[in-house]
Amino acid sequence: MPADSPAPSPPPLGVENYQLGAEISSGGMGSVLEATDGKLKRTVAIKVMLLEANANAAMRQRFIREAEVLALLAHPNIVPIYDIVWEGGQPLFYSMKLVKGRTLQAILTDLRKEVPEVLRDFPLTRLLGIFRKVCDAIAFAHSQGVLHRDLKPENIMVGEFGEVLVMDWGLAKRQNDECGMWNDEPELPAASDSSFGIRNSSFTLQGSVLGTPQYMSPEQARGSMAEVDELSDIYALGGILYAILTLRPPVEGKTALEVLEKVSKGEITAPTAFASQSGSRGKVFEKGEVLEAKLIRPLPHIRGARVPTALSAVAMKALHLDKARRYDSVTTLSTDIEAYQNGFATRAEDAGSMKQLQLLLLRHKVVTVSLAALLLISLGFVWKVMASERRAQQSLATAQIALADVAFKEGDITSMTNALEVVPAALRDQSWRYLSAKRDSSLGPIMIPGFCEQVTDVCAVPNAASQFAIASRDGRIGIVDVASKKLLRSIDTGHAGELRLSNSADGKRLLARTSSASEAALYDLTTGEKLKTFAVSHSEAAAHPYLQTLALNATGTLAAIADFDTEALHLIETATGVVRWTKPFRPLRIACASHGHALALVQHQDYVLRGLKLTDGSPAFLGRLNAHPHSMAASPDHARIVIGLISGDLEVYHSNNGLLIKRRRVAAMPIAQVAYSAGSNLITLGGSASQSLAVDRSLSFLHPGDFAPTGTFHGITAYTGHLPLSVNHTSGHLLTQQSPPQLWHFPDQPLAEMLPGGDEGWSCHFLSDTELLARIAGGLRARLDLSAPRQPKPMGTPFAKSHAITAVHPATGLIATAYSRNSLTTPGSALSLWQSTKDGVTEKWSRPAEREDDGTMHLDFDEKGGRLLRTTPQPRNRLIIHDIRTGDVLLDLKHDAYKAIFAGSHGHIIAISSELQPDNTQKGNITLLDSKDGRILASQDHDSAFYTLAAYPDRRIIAVAGSDHFVMILDADTLAVKHRFRAHEGMISAVCFHPTQPLLATGSTDLSLKLWRYADATLLQTFIGIEGMPRSLTFSPNGRHLATDGRDRAVRVFELESRAPHTTQAAPSSRTDLEQAPVRRSPG
Repeated sequence: MPADSPAPSPPPLGVENYQLGAEISSGGMGSVLEATDGKLKRTVAIKVMLLEANANAAMRQRFIREAEVLALLAHPNIVPIYDIVWEGGQPLFYSMKLVKGRTLQAILTDLRKEVPEVLRDFPLTRLLGIFRKVCDAIAFAHSQGVLHRDLKPENIMVGEFGEVLVMDWGLAKRQNDECGMWNDEPELPAASDSSFGIRNSSFTLQGSVLGTPQYMSPEQARGSMAEVDELSDIYALGGILYAILTLRPPVEGKTALEVLEKVSKGEITAPTAFASQSGSRGKVFEKGEVLEAKLIRPLPHIRGARVPTALSAVAMKALHLDKARRYDSVTTLSTDIEAYQNGFATRAEDAGSMKQLQLLLLRHKVVTVSLAALLLISLGFVWKVMASERRAQQSLATAQIALADVAFKEGDITSMTNALEVVPAALRDQSWRYLSAKRDSSLGPIMIPGFCEQVTDVCAVPNAASQFAIASRDGRIGIVDVASKKLLRSIDTGHAGELRLSNSADGKRLLARTSSASEAALYDLTTGEKLKTFAVSHSEAAAHPYLQTLALNATGTLAAIADFDTEALHLIETATGVVRWTKPFRPLRIACASHGHALALVQHQDYVLRGLKLTDGSPAFLGRLNAHPHSMAASPDHARIVIGLISGDLEVYHSNNGLLIKRRRVAAMPIAQVAYSAGSNLITLGGSASQSLAVDRSLSFLHPGDFAPTGTFHGITAYTGHLPLSVNHTSGHLLTQQSPPQLWHFPDQPLAEMLPGGDEGWSCHFLSDTELLARIAGGLRARLDLSAPRQPKPMGTPFAKSHAITAVHPATGLIATAYSRNSLTTPGSALSLWQSTKDGVTEKWSRPAEREDDGTMHLDFDEKGGRLLRTTPQPRNRLIIHDIRTGDVLLDLKHDAYKAIFAGSHGHIIAISSELQPDNTQKGNITLLDSKDGRILASQDHDSAFYTLAAYPDRRIIAVAGSDHFVMILDADTLAVKHRFRAHEGMISAVCFHPTQPLLATGSTDLSLKLWRYADATLLQTFIGIEGMPRSLTFSPNGRHLATDGRDRAVRVFELESRAPHTTQAAPSSRTDLEQAPVRRSPG
């Protein structure tokens, strides 16, 4: 530019930047005009609000929301927005890409008129391609939590160069968006719809219809707007596909009410019913004219003038009246269209063998023609090709499931879901179902009519299993049993609004207050009787849902109540209503110390944990936080307080003196919520109120001692703001403060827990229903009396400390103990046999150690208790059978085995082993050996290592498992596989059959125990919260208790559910390597 050239003046901003052109279209809310963007010298389209619409606040809000949605949805098939212009504090218009082309509706209308060039340019194949691009756009919108709610051919633009854009997002809604504009808008005027000759009726009042009648879903037509979800958009897509196939809408009527009634009843004629004998060629139908399907001149754009059966089935599945029978996602709908285009059967048509054969022949026309001359040979060849395709499809399905598994381990639930959805329904095996269940490991929402629609607070009832108090905005409190999902009793406070609750730790008192009321009330939790009221401050503004404004002490004799609008915390004596003291605090969270002499609190954006004496409010302690807090919770015994910080740190303090126990960063995002489980493990929820709802929110399970992650649980539904958590420390249930609340179950509290010291256990066994052979203090093995499970007592003299490997034969009372391969002491004896009676235990015989490394890996009695099988580790690698009467060796066999047992109808030996390969992978082997001479009767190699083995009580079947996360049930006589199923995320290190039922318990390095009905791979019960790899599982003889020991600081006994068990959360992912399985240390 020459030096004397004047500098270019900046372009005008706002309205002056745009030069308006001709009107493109208009509607009830605004007009779309062509315009020139002065800043960038380009032609754009602008959407302008009409004056009468601009005068309506709700219409302005909808206009702004439409612009925000377009800004959120950056996708090649969604019209992009450029700018929004305001004038005088009001939105005037927004600019977007100008798409030159035609609407899909205009194309379909010209096809019906049989315009030659349109028939040439838009055959069915191209129309299906357009439809799939529309599906891509809507699938992306759903992934961002956005519903379109007004899909129709007129809102789809086909550009001059083949681009496809979904337009008009004015009725779009973000899922679970509780903003008033969605539910409180006034009724909008009907807008003319040129689709097929009747008028639209679009309303947004709650309970009214919303959308375009011919394409709206039945739930929209009924006005059930709370039921509108992704499946409603899928219905509309089915309507668009219907129009593509038939050139008519799925439902017609002379009036909008007639159309709505037909939609509500599902009165839709299948596209295949359209015949070809009508004389309506080229006729333009007038508005409101409705023809019977059989009279319509069909389908000049389809070869043969008939709708393909497969596409008709796809459209009718999407248009099903029952939401549950529609496609479960837009992706699966699009996949069916792709299957049709590629010559495969769709899921919707339920194709039989002959149909599959017909499609196969069409896909391989050259092969078909060649085989026509050799029909007899061709049949076998065709079946071979079909089998090859089935294998290819199975391989693809297996690969997708493997991708889903990897995505799950990485915490990418969206990618896992996408990979699973691609798998055809017919190929969704048990491993697919196992991973699919991980998408939502909750027990679903709690639906108690009248109490769960507008929840303001949830509070667990102490010492009452499965019970919670749920506060409703109408001022009522429901005491609910979440296990049975029943309302036990209700309390009416008489004050509607933001109702908050607090229960005393003894479960006898409940304190309630509403922000708009000038009183708080104390109730008897067992009867609902009002005991006392207290004068408190009130606020007309809604209280911040994140602030805790009230708390009771353990016995309900003292109540801490905070003002809403000022910094004032009062301690009130509930018996008299006297205010004991007032201090200038506005607490974020409050908790009472376990000794009952202090109150602990944190404040928002404050870096201090404060302790106040209950006597006079003076400082009891002061703790410095690493960052300002987001949440706080007390342990079940109130001895510890955990605080979640905005920095992603967790800090644990003694509640009595404020001393720091542990601090560690556990997340890269703020700890939004923290809670203690019933077993004193930590539960965290990450994220912040400003974070996108599309981000997966999951509950994390952490060990309280070292904060090591022991599980991640997905399925938290989208929510706005903060999400308080309440845990029932008696039953392990967790309830979220949502509307409706979401229920979880974390069964990590054992019936009995023995802490012998150390973290290395090898085996434990029930001798009777109340007697357990397990570790005790000092690493010794002894019998434990479990008559009072909470207080187990050692019985008699313990066994030798070095004898860590044990086996029992309950029918005879025999106990075998052996020197462990990992013992640090020199064994006096390598193997001993004991007789257990009600009077005690006596030694029958003992075999001395033959060498210093004369260790044992595993022991097993045969079915009758006449022989004992001993597995020795490397370097000996021997299987040794001893005579029970004398201890003499009956068979000494050189065989490399990790474990071996007696099994089968002949009492032979089954052994498992693993071998490290040059590529650093491991392969496993199962071998069946003759127990008399050691001959190998059968052997199988597998591509994964085996680490555990067990036989059913009758020894006819066995279970083996290891590094591949699967369990195999084998016939003990032939090693034939009877069942195989995915059981865990980590290596499976222990299995055990139930003594009387066809059930199997499994334990894994994912730190969970599970109970399965193995015949159909049904998960019945899960136990979590163990601290290391389980090595041993044992059932009590009556089958009611399950004990475990292993690389853990504790021996734990769990109680099986006596009623019909329900499936609990899937266990978390963890390490799978045997030698790197985690060891958890004691808390604090």
